[in-house]
Amino acid sequence: MLLGKKKKIFRYLTDKQATQSLTPFDTLLSECIAGTLKEKLREMDWDKISIHIDWLSDYKCIGIQGKANGYFLDVQIEPSCFSIAYDQDEPDDAVEFALEDASSFYSAVKDTVSEILKL
Repeated sequence: MLLGKKKKIFRYLTDKQATQSLTPFDTLLSECIAGTLKEKLREMDWDKISIHIDWLSDYKCIGIQGKANGYFLDVQIEPSCFSIAYDQDEPDDAVEFALEDASSFYSAVKDTVSEILKL
């Protein structure tokens, strides 16, 4: 991650923590920066995990790509929602969810990977 972007994200998270106004997106962003998010995905049988953060003034997103059981996974986390797509070739048809809290995010991802592991 670029140093300037990382500084902006750290400053943003520090401000949010100071005012105790962390959103579910902020929690996942913190876990992403700390490496916890990637570890939790590995525990769900993900491999080849790649995470990218878009941090623009008008758009913020955590993009995650990986594989499970030979399927490509694509997860996009935005401040109010997240989407999950998977396919053996190109994950295009995403299912969108409201981002209510971090645990519901992880549950949705775990349920999706469980479906893939049954295929």
